[in-house]
Amino acid sequence: MIQNLNKTNAYELLCLSSVDSYALEQTLVFIKTIMSQNEEIYCSDGSKPIYQHHPVAAVIGAASSQVSVMVASMLQLFKVPQISYSSTGTELSEKPRFAYFSRVVPPDNLQATAMAHVVSALGWTYVHAIAVTGAYGERGIDSFRAVAAELGVCIDGDVYKINRRWTNTQFKLVSLLLSYNIFQR
Repeated sequence: MIQNLNKTNAYELLCLSSVDSYALEQTLVFIKTIMSQNEEIYCSDGSKPIYQHHPVAAVIGAASSQVSVMVASMLQLFKVPQISYSSTGTELSEKPRFAYFSRVVPPDNLQATAMAHVVSALGWTYVHAIAVTGAYGERGIDSFRAVAAELGVCIDGDVYKINRRWTNTQFKLVSLLLSYNIFQR
């Protein structure tokens, strides 16, 4: 507990993990805890535990958008706000669906828009694209492609999709493939 000027703030730390099923399980445990009067808490010596039920102000996390979507869907049912420090998925911007979710980073589509404007400002008219497999990279490249087209920037037909854990050999292969196109700038 943190005590400050006759106020007591309680906090509970849970690891939401990047594994969505585990994060959902932890969220269910958390919700069960805040809804109960914690009669399950006991002391090993048989004495009555000292426990004060504190209302939950908010949940901080999760890091990944996929986990945040699941956790936010569950927390919203109980009107518990969630603030994420790195979930960038565009779907989390749908306020009717995620009314109690907020984040401190811009969504993917704004990142992609900014990147397309930088490419255009540099005077580049033809670029290659590499995207990470999964929702983050694939939705991001779709947003980038749409804005780039509006700005007159052409993207090489092949978008190279890479795994987050790619090897040096894969990196060299993609670099070699990209270097053979005479139209790039």
